[in-house]
Amino acid sequence: MLRLSSDRGLGRSDRPAFCIFTAHWEIALLRFTLRQLSYFRATAALGSIASAAKELGVSTAAISAAIDNLEAIAGTRLFNRFPAHGVKLTPSGEILEQMARGVLAEAEKWAQGARNLRTDAGGKVQIGTYLALVYVFAIPILMRNREIWPKVELDFVESSHPNLLEQLNKGHIDIMMLYDLCFEREGYDVVDLAKVEAKVVLPASSPLAGRKRLALGDLEGLSYVRLDREIPGRTMLDLLYARGIKPPIAFSSSSYELVRSAVGKGLGFTFSMFQPHNAITYQGDRLVCIPLEEPLQQVRIIAACRKGRLQEDIIRNVISSCRHVLEAADSRN
Repeated sequence: MLRLSSDRGLGRSDRPAFCIFTAHWEIALLRFTLRQLSYFRATAALGSIASAAKELGVSTAAISAAIDNLEAIAGTRLFNRFPAHGVKLTPSGEILEQMARGVLAEAEKWAQGARNLRTDAGGKVQIGTYLALVYVFAIPILMRNREIWPKVELDFVESSHPNLLEQLNKGHIDIMMLYDLCFEREGYDVVDLAKVEAKVVLPASSPLAGRKRLALGDLEGLSYVRLDREIPGRTMLDLLYARGIKPPIAFSSSSYELVRSAVGKGLGFTFSMFQPHNAITYQGDRLVCIPLEEPLQQVRIIAACRKGRLQEDIIRNVISSCRHVLEAADSRN
C-alpha cells in the first residue's frame, strides 16, 4: 500500500516529511494529485510561484492552491516565502521534493507504458483542420497512415479556426493542422509540416494560363473570386489592396470547390496555397495554378497539439504521416 503519514506526536517544526510505504497488490487513494506535485516541483526548481506559473502555462492562483493543499496534508510548511525574492524549500520541503521526484518519475514510466500499449493496439486520432486543407490532404494522409500505422484510425474534423482551437483546448480533437498565421504557440506542442506560398488560380482558357510565372500587374483588370474563411491573419484581398491592386469581387463562397468552379467558368481568379492533384472542377472545367514572380504570401502549415501530447507515440506517428504527405506536396509545388 502506498501511504503518506506524518508524525502527529512531534512539534510542528520537528515533524518529518512524508514516509512512503509500499506493499504488494494494494494502492491507497491519496489526497494529493500528480499535478499538485508537478506544480510543487516546478516552484522549487524555479524559486518563484510566478515563474512556475509562466513555465507551466497556468495561473499563480493554481500554483498557490496546490502548494497550500500539500502543506495542509503534510501539516508543515514546505516553502519559506520571501517578498520580492521568491520562495525557498524548508527542510521538510526538501525531503518532499526528493520524494515527489520519484513519484513523478514512476508515474511517467507508467504513462509511457500505457502510451506504448495504445500504439501497439491502435486507437483513434482526430485531426481538425480547414476545409480547404481537408480537400487536398485528408485522403493522402489517411492512405499513408493506413500503410504505416494500420491499427490507428483517423477522423477528420473540418471547421473554422476559432472552433478548431476551442475543440483542441477542450480535448475534443487531438491534432490541429493549420496555417501558422498569428498562432500563439505557448501552451502547445507544435511541429512544422511544410512551407507554402500563394499561387494564382485561373481557368485554363485564360490568356495568362500558359505563363510560368505571373507579376501582380498581370492581375490588373481581372475580377476576384473570394474564398470566405475564418482563419487569423490578413486575407489575400487585404494583401492585394496593400500592393495597390483592387479587383472587383465577382463571387464569394466559403466552399472551396464552389470557388474553384466559379474560376473554371471564367468569373475571375483566386489564390491557392498548394497545387491540387485534380485540376478539373466539379463542372468539368480545367484550372491552372501559376506562382507569382514576387510571392504575395508565404506561410507554414503546422500541426499543433496540447502541451505534452507530442510525447505520445500515437500522436507523433500521425503527425509524421501528415508531414510526409505535406513535404511531398511542397516538393511538387
